[in-house]
Amino acid sequence: MTGQNNVDVARRVFLENGDSYADIANYCTLGLDRFWKRRIMAALPPAPRRLIDQACGTGILTLQIARLYPDCQVIGVDLVREYLDIAEARAASEGLANVEFRHGPAEEVVPEGRFDCITSSYLAKYCDLDKLIENAAAMLVPGGKLIMHDFALPLSPLYRGLWELHMKYLRLFGPLRYPQWKTAFEEVPEVIRASDWVDRLPRALATNGFGQIETRWLAFEGAALVTAVKGA
Repeated sequence: MTGQNNVDVARRVFLENGDSYADIANYCTLGLDRFWKRRIMAALPPAPRRLIDQACGTGILTLQIARLYPDCQVIGVDLVREYLDIAEARAASEGLANVEFRHGPAEEVVPEGRFDCITSSYLAKYCDLDKLIENAAAMLVPGGKLIMHDFALPLSPLYRGLWELHMKYLRLFGPLRYPQWKTAFEEVPEVIRASDWVDRLPRALATNGFGQIETRWLAFEGAALVTAVKGA
């Protein structure tokens, strides 16, 4: 299954359920989503002036960044208009004047100007990585940083077995608690199984002039965080 085909899965998964997105992220990750976002925040470059958060969803990470760096222009991008409506409402309620949102696939939304950093969480398994990284190289300033995080299929047989048990539990019992996420419980595990983004991303980064490429496995290899620097 290619990343481009997985965009269709994303359109089905993220449908009329934005109000429960934060809850489902913590439910499915046993609360680790908050920890993973802290890892992304810790990897940000110091005092960025412009930053784009791809696949920003309802703005959980985007707004954290905007709060931490009030002098930074932060742009959130997402495929789902409903999610952006929620993010925009939250930003307005907090009076965050340094954040804005753009609607569209991450591979196709290329704002004018250059950025110091590009972040994303849960995007890599859905997107066209080659196109995404080619555009990232064009958008970043020299020395700019890319930070990508997503689920991954564990390599260890032990961790893989535990992961499969967790997926089975979510598929059986998740819809009872979150019926609006039934499609996600059914389809996302197969997307993760089929995705080789952890292997492909470093190659795409190297091809497009990135260096200092680091892959860190998280949570019993159930997720990974990849960072790289343009032109390093």
